[in-house]
Amino acid sequence: MQKSKQSSKLLKLIILSLLGTISFLLIFLNFPLPLLPPYLKIDFSEIPALLAALIFSPMAGIAVEAIKNILYLAIGTGEPVGVAANFLAGILFIVPAAVLYHKYKGVKSIISV
Repeated sequence: MQKSKQSSKLLKLIILSLLGTISFLLIFLNFPLPLLPPYLKIDFSEIPALLAALIFSPMAGIAVEAIKNILYLAIGTGEPVGVAANFLAGILFIVPAAVLYHKYKGVKSIISV
């Protein structure tokens, strides 16, 4: 029984790290919105973190956001202030949706967000 619990935690850790890496790769796939200023861009890197938060817990989504931003900061592409702002914005996007989903457990709770 102990072995099963350890393998479950390991599987969760592997899934979260893979989602963090996928989110890091998706950060480079962005494009500006038409007819708006060029600094407003669509960012798909929040989707894996949202999936982790909905599947596991809000803390899992925060962990995926942390992995993404640490990797982005490590390669030297982002400035620390921008990375911190991205981390905070990601948390403010993910946590309310995950909390509502885990509180009401249904598709209706996701749509209401």
